[in-house]
Amino acid sequence: MNKQKKLQHHKNIATGLLLLMLCIYITVVFLLKSHPQLSFLGYIKAFTEAAMVGALADWFAVTALFRKPLNINIPHTNLIEQRKKDIGDNLGVFVVDNFLTPQQIRPYITNINIASFLINWLSNDKNKSFITDNASQLLKKLVDNHKNTIETHIISQFPPIIPTFIAQTIARKVTEGLNNYVITLANDPTELNNTVEKLIVQLKTNEALQHKMNKWVQKMAYQFVLKNRTEVSTLISSTITNWEGRALSEKLELEVGKDLQFIRINGTLVGGLVGLLIYTFTQFL
Repeated sequence: MNKQKKLQHHKNIATGLLLLMLCIYITVVFLLKSHPQLSFLGYIKAFTEAAMVGALADWFAVTALFRKPLNINIPHTNLIEQRKKDIGDNLGVFVVDNFLTPQQIRPYITNINIASFLINWLSNDKNKSFITDNASQLLKKLVDNHKNTIETHIISQFPPIIPTFIAQTIARKVTEGLNNYVITLANDPTELNNTVEKLIVQLKTNEALQHKMNKWVQKMAYQFVLKNRTEVSTLISSTITNWEGRALSEKLELEVGKDLQFIRINGTLVGGLVGLLIYTFTQFL
């Protein structure tokens, strides 16, 4: 049963209970006219009468959240559609203040284990094949497209005392050597496979490297989340604000409307019990 059917099912239950109270009430009223000596009917009448009041009051309250009851323009109804901007702003602030604080995110961030993930991922034969098939070609394109940038960067590392032509010659040789090595990897998958295997072994056996890698990723993740807290709030607020009002009401009703129908059901029963207690109390006055 999908959400829409579940919502309608619970609406039918709440409405059915209201109609049941109405039928019992009408029946009892007629019975009291023809059999006034049946005093217990007064208790049933009081229960059903108050139950209908409670049912209608809670029907109005629940309906007023999502639409105008009976399509009548009553103040402070259709609240979600009318106040969607406030809802978006408040929800964004609520999420940031309660879920994206340093105290809240720290336990999750410290559990990030990127080293373990990489070891498991690289140990998978399909993933190693993916690297072999794609990484070498990607590196080759990267070096080919950035030869001048690489050479310029290398030249910039030399002190001014080194003649420019020497720095240029060395930079060109280093870049050519790097390019030739990448070409070798591209033409020899076995070499790349060996490199990946060495990387896996290095990661598995070097706990210091694992720790350093995890700490670096954790630090980056922690800083990124805290730095972008306001962006998360803005995203939530703008997303809800940009929703069409009717669509927002329908989305929220699908998510929580089923549970809100229990308010109607409880209102019917509690209202009836309160009415019964009041009626019972008045019999002793």
